[in-house]
Amino acid sequence: LLNIWQKFAGRHLFSEGLLSIFCGIHSIAGACRLASISGNRDIATVAAILTAFVAYLIFYAQLVRMYSLLSLLVAIVAWAYWKAISTAKAPSAWGWALLVVSSAALIYVHYYGIIVLAAIGLYHMLFAAKDKRWLQVCAAMIVAGLA
Repeated sequence: LLNIWQKFAGRHLFSEGLLSIFCGIHSIAGACRLASISGNRDIATVAAILTAFVAYLIFYAQLVRMYSLLSLLVAIVAWAYWKAISTAKAPSAWGWALLVVSSAALIYVHYYGIIVLAAIGLYHMLFAAKDKRWLQVCAAMIVAGLA
């Protein structure tokens, strides 16, 4: 990803750091979007503010590393998973693609992404309703793991 970014933005320290900053800013928006599932705008606002002031995220957003992308992908995977299991109608093909691609990217970005997917899988096995959608989510996660 950084190589593609360098082709567009250049190979300067400032432009390379922008990718981490953009991922960090979008992880704040992702946390807000994830918290908005609760239906309460105040909770979403508090989640965005807390995410914006987490010292680790501020520090890692300044480094040309994958940690801010990791936090963004965690928010995307959690949101896509929750939308896949909680909506009344079946997710669109884009929803399934988002879940599979973001889960696979989470594994490729950092090995600790497996811990996040294992936690989601444990929740899915223990608490999600066992129906057709349950099997579809299992299949999507298996495809992401094999990718």
